[in-house]
Amino acid sequence: MGADVTASYGRASELCLTKRLTVAGNIKATAGKLYWVLISNANSSMRNCVLHDDNDATSDVICTFYNPANSTRLYSFDPPIPCDTGIRFGSIESSDITILGGYV
Repeated sequence: MGADVTASYGRASELCLTKRLTVAGNIKATAGKLYWVLISNANSSMRNCVLHDDNDATSDVICTFYNPANSTRLYSFDPPIPCDTGIRFGSIESSDITILGGYV
């Protein structure tokens, strides 16, 4: 299972927590809002990961992020992405992907 890192960042009147994933898993297992995602791909090929509004990654795909080889990309959402069930990356194409998500 991926490492868990928790910190806080201020944004308006809300406090943004962070969660780090190196394998498929939940950023948040309950309803919440995703403010940003930092995705690092250490692989020599393009890789992807799939964001779900779900806790088991069987439905409710929000989007797929494609990261170029050997790169890190910041995806910022304004307004944030609301998730009614949970914030989950259910499919990570490679063990070379690291995801850091900012959420409330």
